[in-house]
Amino acid sequence: RVIPFTITIGIFLQIEDIVGNPARSEALTVNSEPGQPYIVQAMEDRVMEVKEGEEVELQCESQGGRPPAEIQWWDGEGRRIVSLVTEHVKWMEDGKTFKTISNLKIKPSLGQLITCSAHNDVFPAGRMSNFIQMGIKRQPEVEIEELKEGDTVEIMCEKATNSRLPKFKWLINDAEIFDENKNLLEIQQFTKSYDNSYIKCLREDKKGQFKLIRVIKLVNKGRDKINAYIPGKRKASKKY
Repeated sequence: RVIPFTITIGIFLQIEDIVGNPARSEALTVNSEPGQPYIVQAMEDRVMEVKEGEEVELQCESQGGRPPAEIQWWDGEGRRIVSLVTEHVKWMEDGKTFKTISNLKIKPSLGQLITCSAHNDVFPAGRMSNFIQMGIKRQPEVEIEELKEGDTVEIMCEKATNSRLPKFKWLINDAEIFDENKNLLEIQQFTKSYDNSYIKCLREDKKGQFKLIRVIKLVNKGRDKINAYIPGKRKASKKY
């Protein structure tokens, strides 16, 4: 006679008969609730800058589930997002549970909230990730820098930088200025040939991508003014 039993977590079980003698051994499957899902792009910043109509790719991960977690995507109104979703599963390092990764491609509306959930057949209630919000990608305003011929000027990309010393890129008329990768750019001996030129500064973020920080237009302060002919007022003729 075998004593009935119920188990939720275990790897190996030895079943005894009613008098305590080993009867048989059985291997059991471990069931584990999927870990808290998270959107990779929201780990550093809960607002993701996008342009209107731009397609973005988001990645949601959940670890430690067995059976593997099923990941679903949702908008801020609680509606499920089902288009352009791919999902793959792989073993965790412990060889006992799974990691599920889901990728979503979407053209979000500005201000839209997006979240993801993870559940499996054994734990159907599931868990929700934090939201990520689609924000407006704002371009920096063009600044005017007036210079005279022979002037030297120093342009700082940003006033404050963190301790990790980020890399910078400098462009003039969209052509990269090589060997200039610091926060400060010095322009020496300004000439008329650079009149109406645009200087752009980009800073490298934590993902290794360069973000536009400043745009400066160089203007020749001493350029000649255009003399426009303005006719004088005609004197009224006297009547005799």
